[in-house]
Amino acid sequence: VRLPLTGEPKLDWYPARNRGRELLAEKARKEGFTIKYESKNSALLLNRYTGSYTLCVGTLVKAEDNLGDACVYFDADTGALPPEALQP
Repeated sequence: VRLPLTGEPKLDWYPARNRGRELLAEKARKEGFTIKYESKNSALLLNRYTGSYTLCVGTLVKAEDNLGDACVYFDADTGALPPEALQP
């Protein structure tokens, strides 16, 4: 169990955003959808209680051409996916 963040996360905003983009690209490849573009409504959120960032991209096109959202969350210090996200 991760303790809440008491100070600043080790991943600053720009590196965290880039890490989130990498993880979303990986997710898209694995789940068979294409991120068309990152909309201006995308968000990078820091949850101090869980010590994690969440990046949500507002516009993407899935294999069946439906519009939707994709989100990924990861450790705010290490950039690692949580163990539950690694399970098939």
